[in-house]
Amino acid sequence: MEPLFHHPRPGMTGFDLDPLLTPDFWRVGASGTVYTRQVTLEQLDQRFRDGGPLVPWSVSDEAVRRIDEHTFLYTYVLHYYGRSTRRATIWTRADSTWRVTYHQATVVDDGSPPDPERIP
Repeated sequence: MEPLFHHPRPGMTGFDLDPLLTPDFWRVGASGTVYTRQVTLEQLDQRFRDGGPLVPWSVSDEAVRRIDEHTFLYTYVLHYYGRSTRRATIWTRADSTWRVTYHQATVVDDGSPPDPERIP
């Protein structure tokens, strides 16, 4: 499903992602702006109606870390619009359903992986 907000399928609306977001979902954009669940769905709906991402994108440096029995942190670098952003998404699982609780994007200079010496 990742990158969650960058791969619309034909005919998809932003609101089709509604079941994938927990009721208390929120995100921090690359600008540092905080977005609510509702604003996120509205923005995605507009983006998808406009045809979705119009430029190629790719991901690198993907990693998944288990936080607890039902919670996982997925991290990656998204290369999009000539810039790289480090992304972090918290996924939770209830029964067989995966849902997103939180998402954050942070602009990075070169998209290189983090220095393992600085990771706790």
